[in-house]
Parts: sequence; structure tokens; C-alpha cells
Amino acid sequence: MRLIKLIIIGLTIALTGCASGVKYKDMASSIPALQAEKGRIYFFRSASMLGAALQPSIMLDGVQVGESKPGGFFFIDRTAGNHEVTTATEVEKKLTFTLDKGEVKYVKTSVGLGFFVGRVIPELANAADAKKELVDLSYTGGEANVGDKGMATAEKPRSSAEQVKVSEKSAEANLTERWDGLMECEARQDTGQNSAAYQVKFAMEVRGNSVNVHRKTAEILETLSGQVTDNMLELRGIGYRIKDPSKNWQLTVRGDLQPGASTYSGKGSMRANGKMIRACELKMTRSSNPAL
Repeated sequence: MRLIKLIIIGLTIALTGCASGVKYKDMASSIPALQAEKGRIYFFRSASMLGAALQPSIMLDGVQVGESKPGGFFFIDRTAGNHEVTTATEVEKKLTFTLDKGEVKYVKTSVGLGFFVGRVIPELANAADAKKELVDLSYTGGEANVGDKGMATAEKPRSSAEQVKVSEKSAEANLTERWDGLMECEARQDTGQNSAAYQVKFAMEVRGNSVNVHRKTAEILETLSGQVTDNMLELRGIGYRIKDPSKNWQLTVRGDLQPGASTYSGKGSMRANGKMIRACELKMTRSSNPAL
């Protein structure tokens, strides 16, 4: 069962990635000084792709202050006293602590095991360890910092360098290519149920060298991901029955993908319990070019 849970958590890597933007190391010198009567709370999450699609809101004393994004961080200034952090996915997780005047606390959110999906858990982190992790994380605080009563307060204006990075981030988002296609799988090679051959529609997003392929119906969820290396795209992923996640299988597809190509064809297999049960072929066609 533990292996099944780990596989299911891995499925959440489908459609989202790490935060991008201004790195802490590039903006540390411009972060405003802490006011004497307040304390500061840094929220951060490592760049691990485990459970990357899980990005719940982070609530501080009942007010949403940000989101738990892989590879991201933000900070909030608060008056001294007791505070409560909550995150909610399958279940709600809480963290309570006392913040003193002039004190800096570090709250790390990370993915833990849940029954059906991963859980994002907030925990206090050691200052020395947190500072090491922060260096290469990207700022996700947005346009405004949330004040003690949930009112937005203006942050320090972005520098020219930060504005350029934000523009680059927007441009990168526009470079996502949308593809559509079919996966054809042969009849099962064993005696399992649903043994007939079939074909199903898939959607694909290509962003630089990163590729995600997925489909979802009322009964089935399947997702694969991979990187283009030396003009070759190898996709790996899993699928499972939504009503019974224990019935899961592994998918592997490999095929040539040249720069600028508008089609992709890869052959592979479906495996369950360590045995190959079907041979499959994935054919995709680019349906939209990157926005200019």
C-alpha cells in the first residue's frame, strides 16, 4: 500500500511545475527592513516535483496570504503574538507558534502521504537550514503583501531588473504549445478484464524541453511527463481508476521529436504488477503555436 500511495502522489506532477521569477538571492538586498514592533514570517517550499500539482492556499490566522508553490517563497510581517498557519488538501493541517517583536520565523510547506492524494504540511524550519534553501527559490508574493487584517498593503516597487524578470516569466508562459492526439493500445497480453484493444484522446503541453501528456474521464486518470533530450522524447507516467486508485498501471512511450516538428509519434507499453500487459502507440499533433 505504501508503494501505491507513493505512485499516486507522483501522478500529481501532471500539469504544474516549479515557481519562476525573481530569486531570493537576486532580491535579498532590496527586501524592506523589519519594523521594530513586528515579526516576519517566511513561507517557502522546496523545488521538488513530488506532488507539484498540489498548491493549496496558505492561511495565516484565517486570512489567505499566499499559496504553497514548489520552488517558491514569500514573506509576511505580523504583530507579535500567537499565530496559526493552515493548509487544506485532503485534510486541513495546522501549525501554531508565537512570534516575538523583531523575530523572523521560517515556515516550510512540504508534501506528505495522504489516503488518496498528498497532503501539504506546514512546519517550522531551522533558520540556518531555511536560509540555505531560500537562496535559489523564486518570489511568489505577487503585487501586494497582506496586512494584519487582510488588507492589501503596497510592497516596495520592483526594480528594473525585477520588472525584466517578470516580463520574461510572462513571455515564457506564452510559449506553451498545445497538442492533441490519440493513444492506441493493443489487446491485453494477459487474462485481465477489459482485454480489447482501444484508442483514447490525449492532450499535451510542450514548454521548452518539458512535456506533459494527460487524459481524464469519469473513470480513468492517466498522465505522463518527460524531457526532450537529443531530439528524443521519452514519456513516463501512470494511470489509475478514480474509484479504486489501487488499480494502477505504468506507461512508457518513446519517440523522435525534432525541433519545430508539428507531430510526434512514440511507441511504448503499459505495465501492471511488473508485467507488460499492452503495447501502445501515442500520436500527437500540435494544435497551437506559441503566442508571439
